[in-house]
Amino acid sequence: MKRPFVTALAALALASACAYKPVLVIRDREAAAKVKTVAIMPFFDAQTQSAFDPLYTGFGNSFIPAIMFDEKARSVLGRRYTLIGQDKSLEALKTAGTVYKHVESAWSAVKDPDAVRWGYTVPQAVQAGKTLGADAVLMCAQGQYVEGQKPMQVLALRLVDVSTGKVLLGLNASGQPGLFSKGVVVNQLLSRIVKEAP
Repeated sequence: MKRPFVTALAALALASACAYKPVLVIRDREAAAKVKTVAIMPFFDAQTQSAFDPLYTGFGNSFIPAIMFDEKARSVLGRRYTLIGQDKSLEALKTAGTVYKHVESAWSAVKDPDAVRWGYTVPQAVQAGKTLGADAVLMCAQGQYVEGQKPMQVLALRLVDVSTGKVLLGLNASGQPGLFSKGVVVNQLLSRIVKEAP
């Protein structure tokens, strides 16, 4: 099985994680300016090498990063792009060969993490985006690392062109867990796309 997209994504994020404020890099200004429709891919965790279940409805579902990311992306980016949510993206990912595993309950994830671990590759995400008629796919991953003796958390967003499979723009942000609210940071990163993307 191919390694999930987050391997490369996390490496890029961690390499630039010395910055505490969000960092935005635009790789292809001309192509990014042509993006009108964006498919939101499921949120990924680098530590567990697994995507979060966007269809989880059990206890604490409002805290699931996949659900939080989908809601915030629709709210913030909806002002700029036509968006395709994670529910439709998930179906397209299955068609592209992703083996999805539904999480029935919070306990099932604790009891047997391997039973609910799943992921997808960048080519699968790109193929899913094409199937959905999107111009680009939006991917988000979180990871953890240690700086000195302090545990740190990093978030990385990538907007990937479905016609070339190349990153159009990327954002990273890092900070200490507890002070680093994923919801707040994701909101900041998405807002920067709206304000600063071509």
